[in-house]
Amino acid sequence: MIDRFEEALGQKGYLRLKSRPDWVHTFILPDGDEENKRSARRAVICVDYRRDYSVAGGQIPLIRAKIREYFGMPIDQDRILVVIFTPDPERARPLSMENPYCWIVDEREDKLILYENQPSDFDGMRGVAERLHMERASAPEEEEEKEAGRQNFNGYNFQRRKSGWSLKEELQWIFLGQKKHFVTIGLVLINVLTYAVLSIRGDLSQSRYMVSVGGMYPPLIIDRGEWWRLITSTFLHFDVSHLFNNMLILYFLGKWVEEALGSARYAGVYLGSGILGAALSMYSCVVTGDMYVSAGASGAIYGLMGSLAVLILLHRGRFRGLSIQRMAFMLVLCIYQSMTSMGIDSMGHLGGLISGAVLTMLLYGISYLAGWEI
Repeated sequence: MIDRFEEALGQKGYLRLKSRPDWVHTFILPDGDEENKRSARRAVICVDYRRDYSVAGGQIPLIRAKIREYFGMPIDQDRILVVIFTPDPERARPLSMENPYCWIVDEREDKLILYENQPSDFDGMRGVAERLHMERASAPEEEEEKEAGRQNFNGYNFQRRKSGWSLKEELQWIFLGQKKHFVTIGLVLINVLTYAVLSIRGDLSQSRYMVSVGGMYPPLIIDRGEWWRLITSTFLHFDVSHLFNNMLILYFLGKWVEEALGSARYAGVYLGSGILGAALSMYSCVVTGDMYVSAGASGAIYGLMGSLAVLILLHRGRFRGLSIQRMAFMLVLCIYQSMTSMGIDSMGHLGGLISGAVLTMLLYGISYLAGWEI
């Protein structure tokens, strides 16, 4: 119903603004003043509220305040309507009870739910919602065919069956996702192509050759100032199994984080975690006096684990079907393996893990807590 409701908003003259995240859609009604582009009479915020998303009641007033301030709307009357579209109205009920001008649309029944504290109408939008409900009731079979399989997942549409997902759909989501993950796929290709080209020219399992092609070796970084090795080492791997294991985890874990953070911030978290992880590994070598050659994407991948852990915490212990308990268990196993296995750069892993968590908090968490991200 959200698509039809937003189409009706467009017909009434509302313009959609670019906003994040993708499942929060902001529409404004310009006041007709050509000289003042930052002026609007009303605004409608459509929230595609699914079970994997979390909205705090205190975030809605913050979003309203930002819009009111930006477009110069008067404070004495509320000209901003929030409409929450959800298949679980009871879950969204506290939001509507705590915030005036916050409607709920039950997507299972395609009907508007108004509580006593809510206005009976807003710029004629109640009539729009009721008309859409009547249209569905008059043509149930057609509507069933159009709507039975549509669900918006952070801006990406996929099929939803009454009886659950088919095996084909489950496998499609696991292996392909619902968005072209440009950065994740690009990183995998860079790592694979780098290994293929360098392995033709020499034996990457040999430390001397690994150093010659950009591996992390503290004496060269400190004495010769070759700091670029902190970057190049994150794209090098000692053997095929090292490469395969890292790329497998990167692909499946990376597409989750990229969809959550967006490609630009995801790239920043990945590269930053890899660099800072390599830097901590170098520092450990200097402190212990054990100078070894280090390479691999593991530090950056551990950064993605730290990033996902922060996302779960920010979303009240559950994000995209992952709970904090499962994430903690996975992290404990990975850290235990790093600490007990031979030939693994545990300090690089730890540095990447911490860096990923910190960078995600800086790039995403602060704006999320401030109400800019939901």
